[in-house]
Amino acid sequence: FDSICTWKGITCTTLPQYALETSTSMQVVKEINLSHNNLGGSIPSELALLNSLTHLRLDGNKLQGTVPSEIGSLTSLTKIRLDGNFLTGYIPQSICALRNAGTLTSLISNCGGGWNDIRCSCCSECL
Repeated sequence: FDSICTWKGITCTTLPQYALETSTSMQVVKEINLSHNNLGGSIPSELALLNSLTHLRLDGNKLQGTVPSEIGSLTSLTKIRLDGNFLTGYIPQSICALRNAGTLTSLISNCGGGWNDIRCSCCSECL
């Protein structure tokens, strides 16, 4: 069984032992870069369980549906890129709150007004 940290597009970091109050260290997912991987389906809300995630790149795939509001609970996120998919609806207010707080510095999506664009009131860049 390979650690998720060895998978293509996944970057992890090791939490120091003192942060865990145990004698062992632990790896956590910091970055997911699955851009241009021909991924289909929807964005899983379970991504919100990765509370150390700082970068999320899912651009250039075939993802559909809405962006899960649970992603807005990831207060360590600094960059999200979702352009080049078939997402619908709105970027959730919970994600916009991260932008407004200044922690999420880059939020890129297809929100330029095309027929299949997502609506985004807080994106740093609309493609």
